[in-house]
Amino acid sequence: NHGQQGLLSCRSRWRLVLRTVPGILQGKGIRGRRQHQIPRSACPLVHPTMTRLTPQPPNLQPGTVAEVHSLKSIAGKKLNGKKCLVVRFDPDADRWECCIEQEFAGTSALKETNLRPLQRQPLPAENARRRGFADINRDGRGIIKKLVELLVWNDPEQDYKPSDIIFTGYAYMAFDRMVQMGADFQHFLSDQMEQAGTCLAIANLCKQAGEASTENSVFSLLGGDPMHVDVLLQQFYWTGAITEENDMQQLNVGFEVCQRNYSGFDPHKLTPDQDSSAYCMVMKEGPVLWLSMVARYNNFSRAMWAAFGRSKFYHLFVQRLLRWAARETKRTKDGIALGGKARKILCSMFPALKQIRALSEKASARVLEEGGSVLSEPSKVTTENLKILLAVEED
Repeated sequence: NHGQQGLLSCRSRWRLVLRTVPGILQGKGIRGRRQHQIPRSACPLVHPTMTRLTPQPPNLQPGTVAEVHSLKSIAGKKLNGKKCLVVRFDPDADRWECCIEQEFAGTSALKETNLRPLQRQPLPAENARRRGFADINRDGRGIIKKLVELLVWNDPEQDYKPSDIIFTGYAYMAFDRMVQMGADFQHFLSDQMEQAGTCLAIANLCKQAGEASTENSVFSLLGGDPMHVDVLLQQFYWTGAITEENDMQQLNVGFEVCQRNYSGFDPHKLTPDQDSSAYCMVMKEGPVLWLSMVARYNNFSRAMWAAFGRSKFYHLFVQRLLRWAARETKRTKDGIALGGKARKILCSMFPALKQIRALSEKASARVLEEGGSVLSEPSKVTTENLKILLAVEED
């Protein structure tokens, strides 16, 4: 059959329809056209119309929460009805790599036909009086799912305004602990306080219960409206001023604009860097701790990062992590407290970077001066562009 042409489709082997002389096949009693499966390595491309067709299931994407169903094997039947996180698609196996809820032994490779995407939890009603109230005595899994209701904001694009509530429950306890330790949130709006308290509360639960609560936080976040992810990212890049107790220093223009427009302004810019001890404490024990816990567990962290990548604020979130890493070199308070953790989160998000060491002075300057222009929109956040910013040490 060498040298003959055919039409290709495929996975690991090419399927060819051979155009051949009948006599060649008569020895096997077969005439005319015949399909053969031949290894790719034995089949050079000899026709311009030959293309490789890679299956791409349209109904799923990394970060989707789905339900497993219709598995027939003895082991598979035990997974039917369980929730899972879709991590990535393996085109060679034609399977989705999935993280099964409360199955901590790794991931499972499942066909698309055995995965049913679950409907996302809707945003809490605009008149919901008990939005986000989580009693510390409730089941831990229920607490996190309820807390996520506080990760909402007044989004003009969705014509959504969070309901006014009395800030109580576990999120308030976590927030008040920061106040008792000297953090002054006098420049925060009420929904900013709720968001900060939520991150502090969930991070504390993840720290206490390890992988189980951390996985639960990812399922709860990704199983809800995409707004929850947007607001989590805002906790990093668009943070109101957090000062020391009784510190009445004048805010700069950046924070004045942030405060004045927060309730009706779509934030597409970083707020100024902060290096107060209170700010470092709140970030370290809240959103940074939460994502540091997620980064420990590769089986579901990849689903989280994929969902982050679909946010319109993704590039600003990554810019903040890079700025902390750059300011670590400058020996600022926020850099010292948060830079190392930011580098670990970035390494989890971009495995090709392997290990990001402390930045050189030259790399630090490049990140601080050019980071905003290089990563100017979510699509620009690529491994290649991060190498442009971080690979100065190789010069």
